[in-house]
Amino acid sequence: MSNNEIHSSLRSPQDELRRILHERVIRTCFQPIVSLRDGVVLGYEALSRGPAGTALESPVALFALADEHGMGWELDHLCRTLAIERFAGTEADKLLFLNVDPYTIQDPRSTARMKNEPLSPAIPVGNIIFELTENGAIANYGDFCQLLDVYKIQGIRVAVDDAGAGYSGWNLLCQIKPAFVKIDGAIVRDIHRDAFKQQMMKVMVDFTRATNTTLIAEGIETESELLTLLELGVEYGQGYYLCMPKPELAAPPPELVEQLRASQKRRLQKRLEHAGLVRIGDCCESHQAYPASDKIGNIQHQFTTAPELRGVTIVDKNIPVGLVMRDTLFSLLGQRYGYSLYENRSVSSIMDSNALIVDFNEPLEVVAQAATSRGLQRLYDNIIVTLNGHYFGMVTIITLLERITEQSVNFATYSNPLTGLPGNVMIERVVEHVLHQNADFSVLYLDLDNFKAYNDTLGFERGDGILRFTADLLRETFPTEVFPGAFIGHIGGDDFVVVLESLVPEEILKDLLQRFDSKVLSYYDEQQITDGYIVALNRRGEVESFPFISISIAVVTSENGPLANYQELARRTTEVKKVCKATRGSCVYFDRRRGMRDSDSHAILAAG
Repeated sequence: MSNNEIHSSLRSPQDELRRILHERVIRTCFQPIVSLRDGVVLGYEALSRGPAGTALESPVALFALADEHGMGWELDHLCRTLAIERFAGTEADKLLFLNVDPYTIQDPRSTARMKNEPLSPAIPVGNIIFELTENGAIANYGDFCQLLDVYKIQGIRVAVDDAGAGYSGWNLLCQIKPAFVKIDGAIVRDIHRDAFKQQMMKVMVDFTRATNTTLIAEGIETESELLTLLELGVEYGQGYYLCMPKPELAAPPPELVEQLRASQKRRLQKRLEHAGLVRIGDCCESHQAYPASDKIGNIQHQFTTAPELRGVTIVDKNIPVGLVMRDTLFSLLGQRYGYSLYENRSVSSIMDSNALIVDFNEPLEVVAQAATSRGLQRLYDNIIVTLNGHYFGMVTIITLLERITEQSVNFATYSNPLTGLPGNVMIERVVEHVLHQNADFSVLYLDLDNFKAYNDTLGFERGDGILRFTADLLRETFPTEVFPGAFIGHIGGDDFVVVLESLVPEEILKDLLQRFDSKVLSYYDEQQITDGYIVALNRRGEVESFPFISISIAVVTSENGPLANYQELARRTTEVKKVCKATRGSCVYFDRRRGMRDSDSHAILAAG
C-alpha cells in the first residue's frame, strides 16, 4: 500500500473529499461520440474519476459522498473545470460534452459565474455541450428553462442524457428542446433481440429527425447492437465497442471505421434502389471476358455451350476493347467456308471496337439515352460496364429497359402532380447519394416570397401557374447537358430543391434571379404592375400591401466541409434560408461557413 493510500485510509470520508477538492485529485477520461455513418468523431464526453485504487474512484460513490456533505456543487464545478482545461490542451476542433447535474444549473453560484466570466476562452463556446444527467430532479420546468437560457445565450447547447430512463421523459424533451438526445444504454443493451426496444428506438429516430435534434445511442457494447442501430437509422453512438474512455482523445480503430462505411454504403444502395435511383452497375451481370488474342473458334464454343449468352466482352489487360454478339458471330461463321476462314483468327479481327462502354456509376436514364441513340444495327447490343476503368460486367438492352420502366413507375409515384418534379422521398435519396460521393456538390433551396398573398388574392389556378413557371425555369437553368446529373425537386408548396454534382457558378444564379423577376410580372394584372404591389389580407386578417413574388435561394456546397447526412444538410439550408428570407426581393445567399459551428456570416450574392 502506498503512502497516499495509507493516509487516505486514515482520513474520514469527509476529510478525504476535502483533500480531493483542494488538491484537484480528479482524473478525466474522454470517450468519443462517433458517427455511425463513417466513423468520424463528433465530439467527446468528459468522464471524471476519483483517485485511482480508492473507494472514491467511482464517480457514483464520489458524487454521493459530495451530496451527503453538501459539496456537490464544488465537486461538479471542479470536474467540469478540469475537463475543460484538459480538453483545451488537445487543440481538438470537436464538441465537448460535459455532464451537469440539474441542481448545479439551479445553484445561484453557477449563473453568477456564467454571467461574469466565460466558461473557457480556449474552447469556442459553441463547441461546449451541457449534458444534463439524471442525478437531480427538476421541480419547476419553467424556472429551470429560464436558467438554461442564461447558458444558451452564451452559445452553449444542451443535451439530455439517459433519455428513456429516470427523469428524462418526453416532458423534459418538450420543455428543454435540447440540441442532442442521448438514448439510455439500458435501451441499447441487447436491442437486436428485443422488438419492443427496436420500436422505441424507431420512435426516437423519427422524433429527433422531425425536431432537427441529434440522436446519440449510449452503451454500444457488441457488434449486434451496433448493426441493429445502423438499420434503425441512429446517427451517432458511443460505447465500449466503438472506443473505450481514455485520458487522451482517441478514435475508433480503422477496421471499425471501415465496417461502418461499408455498412452505410450497403444501406444507401438499398435506399437508392427503393426510390428508383439506380446506377447502371446495379443491374449489371458478371460474365467472363476474353482477351483480344483469343481465337474466334473458342468464342464460338462459348456461345454454343451457353445458349443464354448473348454477347461477350473482349479485353486487353482487363480493360474493355470490344464486343462480340452471338448473332453477329454466327452470321459470319454461317457464310460459305466461314468457319474454316475465321476459326483460328484472333477475335480482335471481328470484334466491334465501338461498343457502348459506360462507368458503373452512370445513371440508368443517361445510359438508356446513349443506348437508344445507337444505330439500328447496334440497338440490341449488350452494354459493357467498367469500374475504375476495368471490366466489371454487361447489361442487356432488355434488362436496361425493364429497370428504366421500374424507375419511371417509382418516379411517377414520388413526383409532384403539378410540376412533375420528384418530391421529398427522392430528394432525400439524391442528397444522401451526393453527400457520399466525396466530390463537389451544390444544394440549392429555393423559396418563393409573398406567394401566399398572391395565391389568396388571385386564386389557386394562377398560383399553380407560377409554380409550373418556376419548375420550367429551373429546368431551363440547369439542363443535364450542361450540368450532368443535375436533379430538380419540388418539396411542396412554393419550395424547390436543386442538387448539382458540381459547384454552382454564381453568374448562373444571377441570371436566374433576373429571368425570374422579369417573367413573373406576366402573372400580374396591368394595374397591379402600375401600383407595384397587390393588396391582400395578412396572417392577422388585416389588409396589407404585398410586393411582387420574388425568389430566395439558399446555397450549401461541398466547400462547407463534410456533411453527415440529409438531416444535417437540411439544418444548414434552413439556417441560410432564414437569413435569405429577411432580405427584400429576389436574392441568393451562400453559406460560407466551413463547419457546423463556424461563426462566419452567410454571404449574399445578389438582391433585387
